[in-house]
Amino acid sequence: MIEAENSQNSKKRIQLVEQFESSLQSGRIPYFEEEDLCIIAEHYLIQSKLEKMDFAINWGLKIHPNSPSLLICKAKLLTAQLQFNDALDLLERNIHLADDIQDVLLLKSRILYELDRKEEAFEILNYLINNEKDSKEDLYNDIAFIFSEMGVFDKAITFLKKSLSIQPENSDALFELAYCYQQIGDFENAEKMYEMTLDITPYSNRAWFALGSLHFQTENFEKAADAYDYAFIINPNDSESLLQKANSYYFSEQSQKAIEAFEEYLDISQPSDLILISLGDCYEKIGNYESAINAYRQAIEINPQNDVAWANMGISYFELKEFGLAIECITTALEIDDTKFDNWIYMAEIYVELNDFQNALYCYNKSLDINPDFPETLLSIGSLFFDSGEHEEALTYYLKAFQIAPETENLSLFIAITYYKLGDTANAQQYYTIALFSNPDASTIFKDICPEVTSDPSFSQIIG
Repeated sequence: MIEAENSQNSKKRIQLVEQFESSLQSGRIPYFEEEDLCIIAEHYLIQSKLEKMDFAINWGLKIHPNSPSLLICKAKLLTAQLQFNDALDLLERNIHLADDIQDVLLLKSRILYELDRKEEAFEILNYLINNEKDSKEDLYNDIAFIFSEMGVFDKAITFLKKSLSIQPENSDALFELAYCYQQIGDFENAEKMYEMTLDITPYSNRAWFALGSLHFQTENFEKAADAYDYAFIINPNDSESLLQKANSYYFSEQSQKAIEAFEEYLDISQPSDLILISLGDCYEKIGNYESAINAYRQAIEINPQNDVAWANMGISYFELKEFGLAIECITTALEIDDTKFDNWIYMAEIYVELNDFQNALYCYNKSLDINPDFPETLLSIGSLFFDSGEHEEALTYYLKAFQIAPETENLSLFIAITYYKLGDTANAQQYYTIALFSNPDASTIFKDICPEVTSDPSFSQIIG
């Protein structure tokens, strides 16, 4: 469990880490006390910066050879590196020298559990619980954190409940319990625990952020955006909350709000090509293609090999009917990665607009080489042939599409029309009847494409 840290300890830790990292850059590492080096090593462990942790411990052991506290830190590092046997060996050789025997025994129980020596692990935990007289709730929290860190969330939940039965308003325990419920998919209890945490600590940035993450995970994007907004208001330096707020609006299709949040984020944070692509996509959705192109261009400046940015910029140029620029952009996207079938479709659609049948067909077929069962591509090829008067070929592709996805919009209607063009009124009537179930305007479309049907006695009574 991530316990609250008082401001004095936090300030000391930050100062020590800054001093250590500054000395790393200068190449001159000053003298550090054992305790301070352990604080630095623990900081890197929490941040999952294991290489830096390893360096800090090894440097400390040069200054303080055989330091029990640093060797215990080394055992923690080996545990984080999943070297459990080595960690246990090191721990057992130094356990008798440890200042904080409870901390060491907790670490040993974790290692034994990881080694599937669970009975021995619980013997240690029971020993600690039976011998703890003053603050059992803290011990329960420590045990819960070990299980949570290992991903054994049911055990973590058990010990957190024991802790909360003693101290029900422990916001750290409530927060950790919410996290564990979230990890096992019990979202209802997770939300309840986060809300109880916020009842006690309403200005907790991390609790609002976590609640936002829960709502985001359950695709309740409106609530997620609100929670992230509170997190950002509490800590205006927390740009991640602002970014997640933007993403929440993005996934809830609230493009204008997403644009505002993305732009605000970019005012205070370094841009990335992925964020700029999301921003461009939002501009596309509201029809502001010039701003979309600007966002994609900035993404490309950061990462010229981002084929998505190139393709999306090509789509925006397509919407502006700048077909030459659209072709250039999507060609670049395909040069970077020619395995994305949708980019071949975009290129084909440009050539359709240019009435370039051969190139359109070539690109559609390239798309089919990658994804042969994509019904929209088969439908598009069928329409190419239909518009060229090649109705037999058109029908072949329409029927292939129908076999894969008969519910594709207007597909049955196009088949009916094609059969009618080929003089097969029986099949035309069959597919027209299917089309009427999904599209009440089928009759109007049929008549627009085949006006002669109104005077055809074999069909006029059916089509009306």
